[in-house]
Amino acid sequence: MRKSVAVVSSDEKNPNQQLHFAAIVGSTPPTVGIAPETGIDFERFAADESHEARVALTNFSPTAVSIKILGDPPSYLEARLSGTHLEPKQSADLIVKTKSDGVPLGKFSGAVTLILEGAQTTRLTIPVSGVSMMK
Repeated sequence: MRKSVAVVSSDEKNPNQQLHFAAIVGSTPPTVGIAPETGIDFERFAADESHEARVALTNFSPTAVSIKILGDPPSYLEARLSGTHLEPKQSADLIVKTKSDGVPLGKFSGAVTLILEGAQTTRLTIPVSGVSMMK
């Protein structure tokens, strides 16, 4: 479906503009819930030790969803999935691990982005944060 909107502004050079939109109607993107909803927080940990955290991914859509990790997470993190195909109401874990070398000292943040393929393709970005300290 395509729609357009006329915008009238006080801009002397271009007072009238047309905005055009396109959307796929009748198809819903995959709905995958995460727990915890805030993503991964490693809180405080020793920078020279490896730590692991998990986020549960649950398929709430009526169709199956395939999940892949998009690209590479930051160099100080490793990410893997416990499953890559979720039927409706099925769950899998995203497992994120800090490497024992290379984690920046102090507060850090990053993200792991997933591609969800079902009726449509969607991206889901999960924030990762923490505070690494010297022992």
